[in-house]
Amino acid sequence: MNQLAAFGEHLAEIGYRVTDLATEIAAYLADLDESGPHELAAVEDRRAVLGSLVRAHGSLEAARQDALDWADRARDALTRLPDHPIRAMLDDLATYVVARVN
Repeated sequence: MNQLAAFGEHLAEIGYRVTDLATEIAAYLADLDESGPHELAAVEDRRAVLGSLVRAHGSLEAARQDALDWADRARDALTRLPDHPIRAMLDDLATYVVARVN
């Protein structure tokens, strides 16, 4: 597999991971809204779990910055290729994935 294809795969993987994390956090927050303020202990427990997940897996901002960095590297690698419709599509892919995490 060439390096450019690897960049594309890394960008796609980061996008999927960020989307999955956002979905999990949204579900978690929706559950908090349904619990009501009378369950403060449960809310505090969930916050502790969420905090440990963020610490264990890195911050969302770090993941976002990784995606931006990979997209920049991919675009830089694309500039060394001849002008071709596939090159334009790969550039569009990098732009799309980064737009999903911003």
